[in-house]
Amino acid sequence: MSRLQKKLEEKNASAFLFADGFDANSYYFSGDETHPTMLFVTPQTTSIASLHEKDFEGYFDECVPLSQARKEFSKKIKEAKAICVDDFSSSCGRVLRSCLKHKKRIVAFGEELAKMRLVKDGAEKRKILSACAITKKILEQRDFSGKTENDVAGELEFSARKLGGSLNAFEPMVLAGERSAFFHNSTGERKISRGEPVLIDCGARVGFYCADYTRMFSNGCRGKEFLDALDAVQQAKDECVRKCKVGTSGKALSKLAEEIISEKGFGNYSFRKVGLALGHHVGLNVHDGGRFDEGKFVAGNCVTIEPGIYLPKKFGVRIEDTLVL
Repeated sequence: MSRLQKKLEEKNASAFLFADGFDANSYYFSGDETHPTMLFVTPQTTSIASLHEKDFEGYFDECVPLSQARKEFSKKIKEAKAICVDDFSSSCGRVLRSCLKHKKRIVAFGEELAKMRLVKDGAEKRKILSACAITKKILEQRDFSGKTENDVAGELEFSARKLGGSLNAFEPMVLAGERSAFFHNSTGERKISRGEPVLIDCGARVGFYCADYTRMFSNGCRGKEFLDALDAVQQAKDECVRKCKVGTSGKALSKLAEEIISEKGFGNYSFRKVGLALGHHVGLNVHDGGRFDEGKFVAGNCVTIEPGIYLPKKFGVRIEDTLVL
């Protein structure tokens, strides 16, 4: 919160954050697991409106019952010179309407808030590592015979719950055969046949923190083109994971992955050619703030490495790990 107040002081503004469901920025700066939640932060004071406001006494300068939030926060908006708004939030529209009603200068602030979450502390890293362990465990070799993509997704979700997590970092993707060439797609009722590859992309969530893994299953497919692509992606992923350290740049890793895939003859079908990055930051959102290719990694960053090859109407290959630096 003190870091946020310093940023607000630089902008000569206050911040109004509102979440009517789970929201990464609202949760990060409040610690409130219930919702709706409202935060109003100035360079000098902090206020929260919550369903259990008394739990926050001593942490915030002002704790307001949610029933009184509209009245109290309207006063604060009127008094502010400018309002920083979380334009990344699904509740942004309601905040904007309140600010426009009082004719306040509005500052888009979502990217700034998200970047403040990029360096994870010890507690955050432990939750992400727990989510990683659950995800890797449920992605061990599976039996696909006679099952639909939805059948497999349901089994994965049940397994994650039994291990103490939830498989809701995002909706799990189970894509068989040529459907795997659509690198991000919806799991459906397609029955999985023996001999066609299966791509599974999913992530568990523990204490609101996410993991993200993709695994390829040959499922009896012995086609040379597929096996060559699988080998190329595996090598690219392994080499990038080995070199992904504090001080490394995402841009350098992306170039390395591209070179390996091109050397194997799949340069025209690489992740870059379909508009994908090599990875992304992970945290309270599975795609957290900040860009993978910007700057160098620092201790506390959590990122994915996920090279891929996508051949239209044939198959797609992606292998992905989540790394905690």
